[in-house]
Amino acid sequence: MHILAEITTGVLLISSGVYILTKKKFSSLFDISSGSLIYTLIVSPGYYAQKGEWAVFAIFSAMLIITVTMLLFRKKII
Repeated sequence: MHILAEITTGVLLISSGVYILTKKKFSSLFDISSGSLIYTLIVSPGYYAQKGEWAVFAIFSAMLIITVTMLLFRKKII
């Protein structure tokens, strides 16, 4: 199920990106895919934290901050 969730997140993110590039505006697909990415960025770092791989944990944390910031300011970006 974890792999299926990751694949679904990837498909949603790619679809959202293509839509934004072609239509030049954000849609609810962006909100859904961002929410899926936020879920992944919250759940996945636990695996690396347990293994003591703090650099990967830091990367996930930075990506989470960037994703939340983009979601909050999406109207001003484009």
